[in-house]
Amino acid sequence: MKHILLIEDNAEMSENTAEILELSSYKVSTAFNGKEGVQKALDLSPDLILCDIMMPEMDGFGVVHALNNNPTTANIPFIFLTAKAEKADLRKGMELGADDYLTKPYTGLELLTAVETRLKKSNQHQEAPSAAQKTGEEDILKRIKILIDENTFAKKYFKKKEIIYTEGALPFHVYYINSGLIRTNKAMYNGKEVITELITKNNLFGFKEALSDEPYANYAVAVENTELVLIPKDVLLHELTKEPGLHLSLERNLSNSINQLENKLFLTAYMGVKKRVATTLVELSDIYINTLDSELIQLSREDLANYIGVSPETVIRTLSEFKDKGLISIETGKIRVIERDQLLKLRH
Repeated sequence: MKHILLIEDNAEMSENTAEILELSSYKVSTAFNGKEGVQKALDLSPDLILCDIMMPEMDGFGVVHALNNNPTTANIPFIFLTAKAEKADLRKGMELGADDYLTKPYTGLELLTAVETRLKKSNQHQEAPSAAQKTGEEDILKRIKILIDENTFAKKYFKKKEIIYTEGALPFHVYYINSGLIRTNKAMYNGKEVITELITKNNLFGFKEALSDEPYANYAVAVENTELVLIPKDVLLHELTKEPGLHLSLERNLSNSINQLENKLFLTAYMGVKKRVATTLVELSDIYINTLDSELIQLSREDLANYIGVSPETVIRTLSEFKDKGLISIETGKIRVIERDQLLKLRH
């Protein structure tokens, strides 16, 4: 049974549309504003999304923008439901990534035809992936690992909190993480800092600047004791000339990183502080368990605040509240997630 997410703030329209779909053997979940719709799309991964444009909290344009910039939801077929049929709105929606439009009032036949058409096209796309899709992110890491094994690249050890490169420095290497954890920081105009990314072992970083031959736009710091393999930029560029598929994989990897960052920043503007802290704690707990074999999150309160995008005081207050509720424990400043499922439920 195909699962459809219906995002519609008009209760009568939502009920009627859901009834037509359910009578045609579709499973239907509903959301009554854009913010709720984005969260449900991330949680449920439906087969298709029907979405109104004019809604409270977040309009339909914001919804399609957020979902298309998240790799987990970017390929879900998306149909706008709108009473506004002006060409400018149609064009804007299609440019943001919508697949189709239904103009209200629509008949049951029009609705079911649009849904069936989009689901059919989606199935055909999934059954016949392109060669580039088959390459995937794992392929680039396999290729890089072979490159490392065939060469004697320098390895360098960085202690916890040691800076790897600074903003404005020129790139001479691409870094592969053998062990440890890296964060990249960006200084803002007001003097504050934001952690833009946490990078775990068996991953590359610093290749965007190496490929473009531009100075680093951020700086990188070891979160834990870390071992890096330094791949000379010229060696990587030479490999790219021999292996066009590697270049494509790097570009895809970079594009996914940018999309994830953009989506994180976009959702930060609409997600409450407690939800953001709860979601981040689960994310960090998974990183520490899977990467460092530790159940304790060892980020400082300042780093945690910079990663979430709130003040340290807000982080401390929220952590204290979570501790009192038994969701986490704090052991000599380190955080242990106790009730993972309960923290995830806070996102709703």
